[in-house]
Amino acid sequence: MPIRSRLVARFAPSLGGAPCAVRADVAATTPLELRGPFTASSPGTLPRYLLRNVTAGILDGDDYAIEVCAAPGTRVAVEPTSAAKVFRSRGDGVTLRTRIEVMPGAELRYDSGLLIPHAGAILRQQTEIVLHESARASWSESLSFGRLSHDERFQFTRIESELRVVDPEGRVRYERRSDLVPQRDRAALESAVGRFGAVGSMVLLG
Repeated sequence: MPIRSRLVARFAPSLGGAPCAVRADVAATTPLELRGPFTASSPGTLPRYLLRNVTAGILDGDDYAIEVCAAPGTRVAVEPTSAAKVFRSRGDGVTLRTRIEVMPGAELRYDSGLLIPHAGAILRQQTEIVLHESARASWSESLSFGRLSHDERFQFTRIESELRVVDPEGRVRYERRSDLVPQRDRAALESAVGRFGAVGSMVLLG
């Protein structure tokens, strides 16, 4: 049975806590979990929360929605606990939706982690970042070109990805889209990535 899971987290400065201490109000449905905070290990390091999917991977028909908001003055990082495996699709595939809002004076570093698509995987990924005045954010992601140890390089069916950065009024400030279909574009993909087996990207906003 496909999974419909949603996690909503609002981060805010911890009342009466140490400088840079953060608390989180979280509402989540299985299998998504948020663990933390893990305190900064050195000066300049942000308190961290770990986002976890307790299943072995993402299956055909699954729909995951994540909403994260950093309240004014909050400084926090959100990271995954492991790579996400996207299994073979026999239907419409998998949908991953993320909405991030960074309020005035807040700083949020969000790492969406590494995706590993299996042969035949279909994935749609949508990310929206709402950036307020004087806020700072970083967003990063990584994509493996397949299970390389199983000779599945570019054996996934399709990966669609959209990233939008908007202001509080909804005006688009940055937009990026990609549509990877190896069966159609294998030569172009190989030419673009050369001998490498994965690609990563980071967007810095402020």
